[in-house]
Amino acid sequence: MREKQYRLFGRVGVLDVIIVVVLIIALAFAFSYVSNADAASSTGQRDITYSAYIVKQSEGFGENIEPGMNVYDSLKGSKIGNIVSYERIPYATLNPNQITGEVVKSEVEGFYDYIITIETSATVSDGATAIGNYEIAVGKEVFVKCKNFASSSFCVALDIGGGKA
Repeated sequence: MREKQYRLFGRVGVLDVIIVVVLIIALAFAFSYVSNADAASSTGQRDITYSAYIVKQSEGFGENIEPGMNVYDSLKGSKIGNIVSYERIPYATLNPNQITGEVVKSEVEGFYDYIITIETSATVSDGATAIGNYEIAVGKEVFVKCKNFASSSFCVALDIGGGKA
């Protein structure tokens, strides 16, 4: 009679259920460990291209940008690539139309946004892309410094050689 107390539905022992649950958990951890080992093995050095978006600069700012220039992180001083090209876009703000009340995009004369395309070699893994100890990702702030200028920007595009991120 005492033995029936420790059985679920009168058939399966509680200890048996505990052993099965522990085995399932152990197998899940083993599977996740093996999966992480496979992901780590896909880490490697690749050539990448990324774009840094610099906002609201004067018209003459573009004269300071030259393809082939070395780009450094202005905070840490480490090299983060070479300029491939740049694009100049008129700087615009969103302002309310005083008559209609709707928001309209208005260009600001004499100011421009710049998209600088930079290429470099980076360590690429499933979790991150790193240029040395500098992590790069879309949306991340990038502090660019060249011999002729320095500015804060944001990474707006990242091509890791096999597709865009």
